[in-house]
Order: sequence, then C-alpha cells, then structure tokens
Amino acid sequence: MEDRQGNRGRIVIAASQVAGTYFLPQKLLSFTEAYSDIKVDIQTRTDDEIEKLVQTGAVDIGLTLKFPENHLFFRITEFSRDRFIGIQTTAPIRKQTLLIPKDCYFMFNRDSELDIIKMNSIEAVKHFVKEGMGYGVILESAAKLKLVHGELDYWSGYTPQDAIANVITRPAERLSNSIWYFLNHIRKYTR
Repeated sequence: MEDRQGNRGRIVIAASQVAGTYFLPQKLLSFTEAYSDIKVDIQTRTDDEIEKLVQTGAVDIGLTLKFPENHLFFRITEFSRDRFIGIQTTAPIRKQTLLIPKDCYFMFNRDSELDIIKMNSIEAVKHFVKEGMGYGVILESAAKLKLVHGELDYWSGYTPQDAIANVITRPAERLSNSIWYFLNHIRKYTR
C-alpha cells in the first residue's frame, strides 16, 4: 500500500535470469538505498511469462532482454546496455558446438555448422566453453574477469552485438507513485 507521497509501498519485479542477474543488482541497490520505505519483491520468470504478468497487472515491472511482442500495450524504458560477445577456451576446442543462454536474444548465423545448445545460465555457458565443449555467446560484462585472467579468449567467429535490457510496465496512467520513483531513478543511472 502506498502513502500520499508515494515514497512508501511495494514494487513487484519479474526479471529474466540473465537480466535479473547481470543488469539489476547495482541499480536495485541504489534504488533501495534512496527509497528504503519502498519494498521490492523479485521473481525470476521467462520473457513470455514476464510480458503476460505485466499485461495482467500481476507484477508491476518486467525486466527483459527481449523486446515485447505486444509492444504497443506497454511502456518501455531502456534499463541498461551491454554487448553479446563470442568466447572460446584458451585450451584446444574439442567439440564444434555453440553454447548460448536460453533467455538471450541475438542474431547468429543459423547456417553455421555448429550444433547449438541452449543452456540455463551464462555461468553454465562459461564453464562448458572453458572445458573445451565449444564456443559461446554471453554478455561481455559476464566474461570480463575470465578474459582478463586468460581463462577465456574472444571468439572471432561471432560479431559483437548490443544487449539492451528494457523495463516494461503498463501504460503510464496505471502506474503507482512507487513505480514512477523506480523508473525515474533508473533513468538517472542508465548508461
């Protein structure tokens, strides 16, 4: 429940695995420090579930890497940016496979002779690639440490692409003050 100023209340956020893990933590920490009386609940959902939950009002905010199919129904705010990059092991590659997180959306050559395996997480992709299972496509920020420490290399067989996380909400007239505080707060910190 919200008070008159809107600086108390509760926000329910549904986020995909990748968006919730790699894009949300720093901005959510900043928001909860600035608005400590607004409680935030987070649910991990698939992109299709997120769109339906926001549309029906079951959650207040959706955070996804997938642009909504029914985009005219939603208010869409860019939340954060990163890049998808190709990675490979520094050891010999023992299998010609392309490993990708299942909730990431990017373009790749479907005519490729690589077998494609969709994995549950970016961490799983990194581990399998490091062990020589094939090549991977993940967020650059998620690979940074392993690249710096020489555990992974860039894979030149993939052209980096932008990764944009979007916040989706219902139309503006249906938003509570707490949600407006959240949206305005993240706009200040979007790269």
